Amino acid sequence: MKKTFTKQFEWVMGMTGSTSCFSPTRRLLLLLCLILVGVGGAKAQTYQTYDANKCYTKVLIDAKINDFVGNTKRMGFGSYNSETDVITQPQWKTDISSGSNRDLVMDYVAGLVAKACIEAADYYKDFTWSKPWFKLVENYATKVTVPTTGASLDDLNASKMYFALAELTKSGAKYENSTTYNKAISELKNAIAGLTAVNNDYSICNRSTVNYYSDGKKTFKLVDASGNELSPATSGMNAIGGWYHKATYPNQMWCDSEYMGPALLAQLVAYATENTSAGIGTVTGTTEGDWKLIAKQFDITWNYLWNSTDQLLYHGFSATPKAVGAHTFTWATGTNGTNKAYWGRAIGWYFLALVDVLENMPDDISDNTYINTQDNLKERDANIKKRLSSYLTDLAAGIWAQKKDNNLWTNVINEAVGAEHSSYSTTSAVIQSNTKNYLEASASAIYIAAYIKAMRLGLLPSSTYESGIKTAYQNYISNFIKEDNTIINTCASAGLGGGN
Repeated sequence: MKKTFTKQFEWVMGMTGSTSCFSPTRRLLLLLCLILVGVGGAKAQTYQTYDANKCYTKVLIDAKINDFVGNTKRMGFGSYNSETDVITQPQWKTDISSGSNRDLVMDYVAGLVAKACIEAADYYKDFTWSKPWFKLVENYATKVTVPTTGASLDDLNASKMYFALAELTKSGAKYENSTTYNKAISELKNAIAGLTAVNNDYSICNRSTVNYYSDGKKTFKLVDASGNELSPATSGMNAIGGWYHKATYPNQMWCDSEYMGPALLAQLVAYATENTSAGIGTVTGTTEGDWKLIAKQFDITWNYLWNSTDQLLYHGFSATPKAVGAHTFTWATGTNGTNKAYWGRAIGWYFLALVDVLENMPDDISDNTYINTQDNLKERDANIKKRLSSYLTDLAAGIWAQKKDNNLWTNVINEAVGAEHSSYSTTSAVIQSNTKNYLEASASAIYIAAYIKAMRLGLLPSSTYESGIKTAYQNYISNFIKEDNTIINTCASAGLGGGN
């Protein structure tokens, strides 16, 4: 039946029958098109009023596809003239307001936006107004290349845009194009190569040589300030085999990493299983081995980051927090080398990663090799899907307990709006400035998306979460989206590495 825009939340929830814009059998990125698109500050204008007859995905993509910001850099995908079939090429800048020109590259933020737009283009392909989304993402995706070095899970995550691009351009598809299809398949193979490099070169292990930053890979001598060699497997905890978030952050695993790495591998394994002729390949040599590897990444991070009292995940941990030459001494001061704050978006990435992985994970694979050695995990199920489902259930309850009165969430999720926080330098413990906590758009968007998708897939109970998420969705529109479709109150970055 033809899709309609009768009720906006019917489109989001996909729970009211075949007339809704979002069928329960379809997959869509949901609200992630809101994240990091058109980030801006509050302006002298009013917020939008929630309109049940408006499709906000269409409104926001049309408004921002050629004008979005990645941290401090101006980006966009150009413009498309449907009458002449001509694309005006985008011009990226090194700065938000001006800056010098820069080339298109495979980029974390651009990849997130491209993934959102191309999946929306796939879902709405029967509507002529969605064609520009496809054309502009195709233009970007065919000009960039997935990195195979494994140095950044963030950038590898951008390769997710090629799944929908392949589906839209394969033989018999809406936009059949063998050149674009072959490019998409080639880049998915590059993604496997990149994740293989991560697993081989940027994972935590016991190996040690002479220099901490000898080659940017895992060949470090891990020592404390007294020169005593450290091991990632001390004090009964074991992080061996965990993937670095980035090569420049050795022995660190973050919540964010699970969406960028293992969730990507899960989608690659599922796609390769359904499309055997594409020859996508595997990381470990077998499909089952890849699923076990995916589960282990979640097991390690859950083991280190989950606080069972607060029912929340810390942002990240370092397996060697006191290693000479590392910047982690300023933040990895919690138990087992964690940080001490609960950052909203990081928890959101982990939450949505679990949902995405469980969507495709087989029911019949068991592996308790790691969990049997870890006191925090011994009681978890040996079946990897049941185990990750239990993580999802626990985390969903923890996040839900932190929602504010309007059913939205703050940047530091367990703190109130207006709570004061301090930033610090990675070269000293001196406080630099004070800032106040606030309702945060990107974390709230990911939570809403993850709850909705999990309910649709039967991973979380609708009886517990549906009513509150309807309220959250409506309040998202009226709290974060201005009249000009600018989204405000998005945290640009809160990474544990780098300058601050």
